Amino acid sequence: MVVFSLVAIVSGIGLASFVSYSRKQTLTQAAYDFKLTIEVAKFNALSSIKQSSSCSGDSLVGYKVVLCAKSLGGTCPGSNAPSNFYEIYAVCGSGLDNSLVSSKKLPDNVSIVTNDTDCTEIKFDSLSNYITGVPCSIKLQGYGATQTLSLDSGGNVAIN
Repeated sequence: MVVFSLVAIVSGIGLASFVSYSRKQTLTQAAYDFKLTIEVAKFNALSSIKQSSSCSGDSLVGYKVVLCAKSLGGTCPGSNAPSNFYEIYAVCGSGLDNSLVSSKKLPDNVSIVTNDTDCTEIKFDSLSNYITGVPCSIKLQGYGATQTLSLDSGGNVAIN
């Protein structure tokens, strides 16, 4: 009886630790996925990579990442996606044409909680290598923890 009680207690502690670790990893992975999205947009702009489905007939101006968070006022401009998404657009032609490249949803219980309105759109220009929307910080929050992504004026991302 004592052995079964000890096993139950140790199992309960182990399960609670596993759930806590799993939630922390969900938030960490969301931060790294978002960082990768920004780096892909930056790379594609600097390399002038034109997706086959985007900018048909127009010249590529650059790429931009758009945040779509409840705290920032709603949905992404090019989709009917709910909040807590982020999207990559190819900016074409005169810079007013946007072609959706990809849309990604944050995991459940993870949200963007930045107050920095300059950081709602990060644009990487192909021709001049100019970056708009930086420097800034983006906070991802979930499961009682926060991950902060800091973007410097060169478009480099650090996770704190």
